Amino acid sequence: MSNSSIEDFSHLFLSSERRQEAQGKSAVATLDKEALSTLDLLSFFGLTENPFGDAVNTKYFFKAKAHYAIYQKMKMSVEQNISLALVCGQSGSGKTLITQLLLMTLDQEKYQTIVVLVSPGMTKSALLKEILLELELGQLLKNVTQTYDMIRILQDYVIGLYQKGKRLVIMIDEAHFLEASSLHILRTISNIELPEMKLVSILLFTEEIFLRRIKHESYNSLRNRMYVQEELLPFDFAEMKEYIRFRIRTAGGDPDKMFEPDTYQVIYTATAGLAREVNNLCFNALTEAYLGKQKVITNKLLLNCL
Repeated sequence: MSNSSIEDFSHLFLSSERRQEAQGKSAVATLDKEALSTLDLLSFFGLTENPFGDAVNTKYFFKAKAHYAIYQKMKMSVEQNISLALVCGQSGSGKTLITQLLLMTLDQEKYQTIVVLVSPGMTKSALLKEILLELELGQLLKNVTQTYDMIRILQDYVIGLYQKGKRLVIMIDEAHFLEASSLHILRTISNIELPEMKLVSILLFTEEIFLRRIKHESYNSLRNRMYVQEELLPFDFAEMKEYIRFRIRTAGGDPDKMFEPDTYQVIYTATAGLAREVNNLCFNALTEAYLGKQKVITNKLLLNCL
């Protein structure tokens, strides 16, 4: 091949490569433009933020009668020095939101409150380590491997808190994932006390399967210490309707302009009033309506989201 032929081929190859690169950049720019347009979803519906997001935001806590009562009972359990209390409910019923509300509202002058999120199969050592890390005592864990030593570190810390006029509150989220040995460690922690009072309150947040599990006789001593046991149920129809409207108003919108009146029954039938399912369906409906440039959510549109 002559030098001129090679130069011509190189020129064609580079031109083709540049065209492909330019086309790629154009495609990315188009995608970016389309992606940016989704930011208009909120303004399209007159909202300041997403009312149905999956973040745990306490300003979206809806005071349904039963839900608010459970929050109050957990708060009172702490204030009355109850050592063990429990809230059970389906996944998505709002348990984690209650933990965050308690974290915000318990008096920081009187209580040091921590939340421990349990992972499946968490052992007693892992649980104790997580509690100590949440208390910022990780530096004391060097060369500590025995459960007894970790309990001693925790006990010394709890007594030190008491001398400062404070009590420890441990909230265990997803407690149904705990191993049997971990549950018995919680009983041990709940026994840290003085003659006149318990020095630790443990609040368990768990799913219904946990209640069936602790009915076994091996958990009698743990179960008997649970002075307060509450079940967080899904919303009934009226509560669910007000829940949706409340979240829209909180996000700066007008619920009367966004959902046709008969859509609430469809939402309730599809979600059974479970908060997370309601949020998911409503968000998908907003997205579907926005993409179709439809200002009002109708039953027909909802059915496309199911």
